[in-house]
Amino acid sequence: MLSTNYISVAVGAMVLLAGVAEAITGVATYYTQQGVAGSCGVYHSDNDYIVALGPAWGHNTHCGATVHIRNPKNGRSLKAIVADTCPQCARTKLDVSVGVYAALNGFVGLDPSPIEWHF
Repeated sequence: MLSTNYISVAVGAMVLLAGVAEAITGVATYYTQQGVAGSCGVYHSDNDYIVALGPAWGHNTHCGATVHIRNPKNGRSLKAIVADTCPQCARTKLDVSVGVYAALNGFVGLDPSPIEWHF
């Protein structure tokens, strides 16, 4: 019975660890929607929590996916939705809405900002 409990705990811990995504260290820059839909086809305001991914992630293959973003300098974190593509973004870079940038930094203006992020 005791060995069964140890096995159950070990299996539970492995399942828990398997669900944790490894964070990507990168930077965030911000952009404005300018009244047009993103490449995913949805209109958003500049205050919506949205991001654009670079071409290394595929064209529109992550539309609607949730991205968890954290500013390592101040510990602020949030969730945003993939809604656009960023042709000039490297794999580690996110182009984020003004709303996301302001929420992570407390203001808009210092561009780029260090981030850690994952799906």
